[in-house]
Amino acid sequence: MRPAIFTVEIHEANNGEELVKKAQELNPVLIVTDNQMPKMTGLAAVSRIKSFLPNVKAVLFTNDNVQFDGIVVNKSGTNAIDLLIQAVQSSLP
Repeated sequence: MRPAIFTVEIHEANNGEELVKKAQELNPVLIVTDNQMPKMTGLAAVSRIKSFLPNVKAVLFTNDNVQFDGIVVNKSGTNAIDLLIQAVQSSLP
């Protein structure tokens, strides 16, 4: 059996609104984003994106001092998000 061959494209967004716009244009299968973004958080942007791309997968990074749990994620409509809480403290160089 031959391994699957696929192409990976990486695109950047400067803020949450731009992330939503690019998702509409590019129809990604995976989104990797930080939660702390200008204009709209990563969680809010992915929640909006899932309204028109329900099968998109997303990985959300954050070092916010907020609690993300399954209840918050599910209520936002982003139940496919994997939340990776960064263990890096802001006091580190």
